[in-house]
Amino acid sequence: MKLNFAFSVGISDFLTLRKINNYYVDKTQFIEELLNHEPNVVSMITRPRRFGKTLMQSMLDNFFNINLDSKAIFEGLSIAKNKDLCAQWMNQYPVISISLKEINSESYEPSLYKLLYELKSYLYKNYYIFDSTKVIPPIKAELNSLISTKSIGNDDFEHLLANSLFLISTALYQHWNKQIVILIDEYDTPINYAKIYDYFPKMVSFMRNFLGQALKDNPYLKFSVVTGCLRIAKESIFTGVNNFICHSINHNIYADKFGFLEQEVDQLLADTRLINKKSIIKEWYDGYVFGDNTEIYCPWDVLNYVRTLLTIKDAQPESYWINSSSNDIIINSFKSDDKTIIEALQNLTAGQSVASKIEQNITYDMLKNADLNQLLSILYFTGYLTKVPNTLSNNDVCRDVNDVLLKIPNKEIQFIFKKSLLDTFILLAKNNLENSNKLIDAFINGKPQFVTEYLTDLLIKCISCFDYHENFYHALVSGILISKFNNAVKTNDEKGLGRPDIFVQVSQNHFMFIEIKHAQSEAELSTLAKKALRQIHDCQYDAAFRFSKCTIQHWGLAFYKKMCIALVNQSNT
Repeated sequence: MKLNFAFSVGISDFLTLRKINNYYVDKTQFIEELLNHEPNVVSMITRPRRFGKTLMQSMLDNFFNINLDSKAIFEGLSIAKNKDLCAQWMNQYPVISISLKEINSESYEPSLYKLLYELKSYLYKNYYIFDSTKVIPPIKAELNSLISTKSIGNDDFEHLLANSLFLISTALYQHWNKQIVILIDEYDTPINYAKIYDYFPKMVSFMRNFLGQALKDNPYLKFSVVTGCLRIAKESIFTGVNNFICHSINHNIYADKFGFLEQEVDQLLADTRLINKKSIIKEWYDGYVFGDNTEIYCPWDVLNYVRTLLTIKDAQPESYWINSSSNDIIINSFKSDDKTIIEALQNLTAGQSVASKIEQNITYDMLKNADLNQLLSILYFTGYLTKVPNTLSNNDVCRDVNDVLLKIPNKEIQFIFKKSLLDTFILLAKNNLENSNKLIDAFINGKPQFVTEYLTDLLIKCISCFDYHENFYHALVSGILISKFNNAVKTNDEKGLGRPDIFVQVSQNHFMFIEIKHAQSEAELSTLAKKALRQIHDCQYDAAFRFSKCTIQHWGLAFYKKMCIALVNQSNT
């Protein structure tokens, strides 16, 4: 399929994107909205990861930056039609644009060093500051100290680093005699990693100083845009920043500026001649509701799937979002001891909605001991849940008036929930070492009664709410066996005239074939377990091993909801 534009995914630099004639969904109207609503404030905008925050910040940098000539790259875009606004604002202000997404170390001092590197990179690109006759020597001296510093483990360094944004803004103002624009992307990444690796209080204290000095009562600041995934409570980070406004996915302002609207997806599919894929894309990657009723598609997923379809016309949808970052927040949620949390997660995984109050002032410190509302709020703001539009009705007396209904937005996120829940369940089974080892020994020694009793007991204790498809039981059994035999376990690997569900090489001369069946009723269990054994025999899975001196086991397992029957045939050749 020949297109008259390039189609790349993952380019977050606006200039690069426009220079190579790459497909771009025009979001430049955001500039006009920003200037109309908040021309002199610190605007925090939170969105889930992979919803276009970094590209938007790069677009703002290219539009406002006084060091650039951006007329050509904005030509043909929505903002270029507003000629008066462009004349007043385009390339008229010095800009500090930094990203904190790489400030992700396992300890405090390396994180500060990464931040130092980010600031050095900015200063090297704007080295004219040091040559300027308008920047006073003391400011140059401090910035020189920042660039040349080698020792990071002392209070003087921390103080200098915490003051760095203010120092740079001072130098820019002195050189240009104009107020500056500060753009900070992924501001909450350092705080997130500090929480994960247990240096949260130190990092919060540092970030309060680092951001506060630049954004609080800074006379050189024109305005600032700060983006991240979670809104950190103002009292935690932005203390004293009085001109501070936050727009989360719960707000109507900018609701349509991050992510793709339905008409934008329709246009994309028309331009790529893939309109026949609309329904499957909607089912897998749509479903988010920003503001009150703005329907949003995940742009990362849509673009990745379209790119795949341009190469493989019958490609099936994948979970692109899950592979772009860690989903520990979901996995850890399922480990909670709070029964109300587990019940809510079960209901969500089963496709139901759950009522909750949305807590706006979230901190990462809440994750460890979050109650139900806090956890659901975090999952909502980070993109794992979305609102059900028009939540309340006049007859709805079962919930508080401030409650909203939350649900899993689409098939991709439901896959994440189910996978995380299954992984957690398997981990719990593995961690019960005594019984897990007994189960594995029962497989090895051909004891079907114990296998039946153990797996049934495990299923009864299951905290999950699955659809009970065959692949669930398959993953459960293979997961437990892999904990013992690692790479000696093969699933759906070609053997004989077919592919056994699970093949295990127990030892050099001991081989196990396991076939799993999903019954539609309890009465079918025994019949299906026998059918599984016949399938192993009829498909001759063990043909390659019959003429050597070895032990061969055929296992037939049949499951119905939380019941199991295991049968075995064993031969010694």
